[in-house]
Amino acid sequence: LWAAGAVIVMCLTIDGVTALAQSPTPPPAAVWVTGTAIENGGSGGTVTQVGDVTQTRGEIFTDTMTMSDPRVSGAGSGIWNQDRYPGDIGISWGTSRLENAGGAWAGTFVSADGPTVVSSGFLIGEGGYEGLTFYWHQDMGDTVTVTGIIFPGDPPTP
Repeated sequence: LWAAGAVIVMCLTIDGVTALAQSPTPPPAAVWVTGTAIENGGSGGTVTQVGDVTQTRGEIFTDTMTMSDPRVSGAGSGIWNQDRYPGDIGISWGTSRLENAGGAWAGTFVSADGPTVVSSGFLIGEGGYEGLTFYWHQDMGDTVTVTGIIFPGDPPTP
């Protein structure tokens, strides 16, 4: 049985001599994560009206993620852009970064904004998380719920 980061130590006795053999550390396994995010607000950016579309560009946001796996819990920040159409619907996109004591994650996201807001993105691990990718999906309501998966390797190519 392998576990992420586990090392299996075996003890073997032959002719009264005991030897220890240590297995190599296996590659990390994929992990399903759940949690919440607290949106701390945004600042800056520009808002321009182009016909019926309200365009927001370059707003800086911060948030705090509390997840079931500490590797993807921490302080988030990024750049948010949006096109808002009549009927109070829109599309948002931007960059996102999540940091904690073990490393960081950076990547992009997209959101569909309407009666509810759903966002998703891929963040690539840095520092202690190098070689891993975090795919996340969040539903924004009274509570921002986040689900996702941490997996070894790069994000898929669209």
